[in-house]
Amino acid sequence: MELVIYSPTPEDFVKAIEWNHDELKTALTNELEKYRHLVFTPETVKDGKRTLADLRRFRTAIEDKRKEVKNQIMTPYLDFEKKVKELTALVDEPIEAIDKQIKSYDEQSRIEKFAECEAYFDEKAEELNLTGFIAWESLEKAEYGNVSKSMSQITEEIDNALNRVCEALKVIDEMGSPYAFEMRQVLGQTLDLQQALAKGQQLKETAEQKARFEAERQAEQERRAAEREAQAKLIEEAGKAKKEELKEESKEEEKLRLYTLRFEVTGTRDQLMQLSKFLQVNKISYLQIKEDK
Repeated sequence: MELVIYSPTPEDFVKAIEWNHDELKTALTNELEKYRHLVFTPETVKDGKRTLADLRRFRTAIEDKRKEVKNQIMTPYLDFEKKVKELTALVDEPIEAIDKQIKSYDEQSRIEKFAECEAYFDEKAEELNLTGFIAWESLEKAEYGNVSKSMSQITEEIDNALNRVCEALKVIDEMGSPYAFEMRQVLGQTLDLQQALAKGQQLKETAEQKARFEAERQAEQERRAAEREAQAKLIEEAGKAKKEELKEESKEEEKLRLYTLRFEVTGTRDQLMQLSKFLQVNKISYLQIKEDK
């Protein structure tokens, strides 16, 4: 089966449309030159309208000829195209059916191959005590379903990846780091030892920063407590001093307080004179009470 063109033959196909392009272009350029710098006034605007109408009619005539030639060339092609599409539509039906079957087969093959790869991964992970530590999805690649990717290549990649994980776990465990658990988690998620070590370093730096912060905060709290204690002591001492001061002031006031005591003295004249002198010397105010007769 072959599509054969009887007419036109390759020799009869239109190679080019020959027409008076150059001649017409030269004449048109010369003719249009006079219109380039025309300036119309209210008196000559009618002439301008006629000139515009003439130019438009000429342009329309050229466009009509272009469309006429295009239709002459395109009419047989459009008819040919329509008939060709009828034939391709007939061929498309079995193509789509066969393509669907092949794609279904390829997809089933991919599913079975992925299942085989996962089963090998599970077996190898169990052998290396890595079951549950890393998931098959961490190693799975879309290319594993391709026909071009052999099972020997895939199993080799799985072996290498799992062995690298085992070596990385040894490195982490031998470090004796308090952040081994977190590093193992990162390794299980990324299969990348450098990322796991970076996580451990980050946690270490964070812990050191936290320790410094806590130490500085503790020191600040102790400093403030000492300041409060010293302030309280100063207040206490000031209170004691104030009490002593008030006590002394009270004593002084007691000394200066005046009391009135009434009593009767019996003695010789000489003794009474000495008592009177004593009272005067000590500036003790006294008053002699005379009895009414």
